[in-house]
Amino acid sequence: MTAPKPLRSGLPNTLALDFIPNHDIFAENKPIDRGYILPGGGFTVEAAFFTRDPTIYGAIVGKEGTPGGVTGTGGTGLSTFELKTAADNSHLRVQQYDAAGNLVSVDSALPLVAEQWYYTAVVNDGSQLSLWLDSGAGYELQGSVAIDGALYQGPEIFSDYNGDLKVDGADYVMLRNNPSSTPAQYDTWRSEFDKYKYDWWYNWCIGRTQFNGNPGDFLTVSSMKCGCRTQR
Repeated sequence: MTAPKPLRSGLPNTLALDFIPNHDIFAENKPIDRGYILPGGGFTVEAAFFTRDPTIYGAIVGKEGTPGGVTGTGGTGLSTFELKTAADNSHLRVQQYDAAGNLVSVDSALPLVAEQWYYTAVVNDGSQLSLWLDSGAGYELQGSVAIDGALYQGPEIFSDYNGDLKVDGADYVMLRNNPSSTPAQYDTWRSEFDKYKYDWWYNWCIGRTQFNGNPGDFLTVSSMKCGCRTQR
């Protein structure tokens, strides 16, 4: 069963996903996982989804990682990014850490209705996160929240020195070869990268996310069918 009308982008819906317990799709070690959003940049996530149970935490699209730490150490345990049904109020929720490490979220205005198609667009322009939802009468803005940078990508010391839209060891080499850099500067970069990269350099996934660094918020048997598109 595919969504009966196109997403906001106008792309046709020709495929859909029907999840069973503990099944999901994730982009392991793919360019999208290591993609670097430049300062002032943003991204858009679109999805058409159908849920039989809006009372669960069910991730439609997520990006793994635990920028806020795990619950056992006083952290939140929440992922870097998650578009999900929310068990605490049955609303649609987009929740993420911005580039400065702030946790922000936006909920739909009304609870979701089971067995109804919805179309959503999450728009992040680097300074504002907005949630749009179409429940049959067209897209309506559900809410917006101010953010400090598009998405958490490690401490501010990290930079895309070689312009390949990702932060990795090649940037460390570029920094070392920069005449204006100092040994202390690149030693700090290397240390911070090794310490923090696993808080954000993780998979984008469909059908689940992470909690406390472990896979979680799976979609349950026949709970949701969705078609998704991401744009950086």
